[in-house]
Amino acid sequence: MADQPGYNQYLTSGPTQTLRVFAILLGAGAFDAAPTEVPCVGYRVLTIAGEYTQAAAGGAVNMEIQWSPWAADVVAPALSWFPIVAYAVGAVAVNVDTQSLLQAELVQYGSVGAVREPFSFEITLPTATERVRVACAESGVVGNPGDCGLTALFSL
Repeated sequence: MADQPGYNQYLTSGPTQTLRVFAILLGAGAFDAAPTEVPCVGYRVLTIAGEYTQAAAGGAVNMEIQWSPWAADVVAPALSWFPIVAYAVGAVAVNVDTQSLLQAELVQYGSVGAVREPFSFEITLPTATERVRVACAESGVVGNPGDCGLTALFSL
């Protein structure tokens, strides 16, 4: 980890990196075709600082956070990336197997006005994450996409 740009042995946070330049989202609710990949070897926490401007009332952005355990695609690109998932523990009862739920998770931010709004959230990355990327899509008014930009901040 000491050879990473911006690394300092006395700090617990790493460099900030641009995940998505502030720009208009694709139309028709389509996700970014080639989201920016950023390295994050050795870091466990990802804070996403974002900005979104709705183009029409009710505008919102969906974000699909994906991670890879490899420094480069080792198999077909679609198989080198994994979505962050939501996990819900099932009800536990005596003498019955428990069924928990697991599903790919999208994070949605909906603005409350027509101005550029900042937001942030934090997730714990899976063990051995080498790279992350975030695909974005307009999810509020898909016929009138807004603008979105994302910055990644990593910490231990």
